[in-house]
Amino acid sequence: MITVRSFNEIIGGRDAEFSADKFARTYTRQFQLVVAQPDANPAEIQAYNRLPALYAPYSCGGIVDVLALCKRKRPKQLKIDPRAWEITCEWSTLDINPDQNQNNDQPIENPLDRPPVVGWDTEIYQRPLEKDIDDNPIANTAGQPFDPAIEVDDARLVMTVQRNELTFDKRTMAKYLNKLNADPFVGFDKRLAKFHKFSATTQFENGLRFWSVNYIIHFRDEDWDREIIDAGFYEKIDGQLAIIKDRAGFPVSEAAFLNGHGRHVPSLPAHFLTFKVYKDIKFKPLKLPET
Repeated sequence: MITVRSFNEIIGGRDAEFSADKFARTYTRQFQLVVAQPDANPAEIQAYNRLPALYAPYSCGGIVDVLALCKRKRPKQLKIDPRAWEITCEWSTLDINPDQNQNNDQPIENPLDRPPVVGWDTEIYQRPLEKDIDDNPIANTAGQPFDPAIEVDDARLVMTVQRNELTFDKRTMAKYLNKLNADPFVGFDKRLAKFHKFSATTQFENGLRFWSVNYIIHFRDEDWDREIIDAGFYEKIDGQLAIIKDRAGFPVSEAAFLNGHGRHVPSLPAHFLTFKVYKDIKFKPLKLPET
């Protein structure tokens, strides 16, 4: 029985080959095993339990290829130190028997080669109405905004993308949630598209483990900044807050218009405040289809 001193994977020892012929894949990884005995048997070396077992599927860095099986393990003793061994492990989706490979003419599809599926739809929702189509504030005859605000139907353009991906990074996706496009995207200027939602599920097909990822992007013709009437129950006079009073000298019972500088405006036009409520991020790294 061997006594193991150290075991690790050799940095730079990984290799792979992907062929269009029957979607064949081969992988190689190299390991170093140091034992106490200079005369260890190669059969014992290859059987070390931390090495991949023969016919075990390929697994590395969270990627699993269940059709690529470990077909060969080659332990090699180092001349410089006979206690040290380099073990090369090889995986392949091809059968060891070449006659069986020749008889199998059925092509194997790579699910990662499928084009993304793009869809367009609309989403109807209710939004509070602050001003009309002529930019006049929505207010009563006394010039006071309605509370609660009047709501109207509105619609957003929605883009959906389904794409097969080999890996999926949820932390990267989380950075995009509720962010606007910092660069032009599918014909829309910057800050008009909002990353609304994503979902991802693992799939297994033709021996390959991959992710089916769905992206949902919302669009507006106008930016996503929030515009609201400058109104309240207080005004600012000489830097101090003061209750707004009506003509009879009583505190107003409804929010009154302000002029954009904190002073009460007894009549129209009212002032609108604009707030940027969403940060932006570049969409290009996502490599979503520009269609």
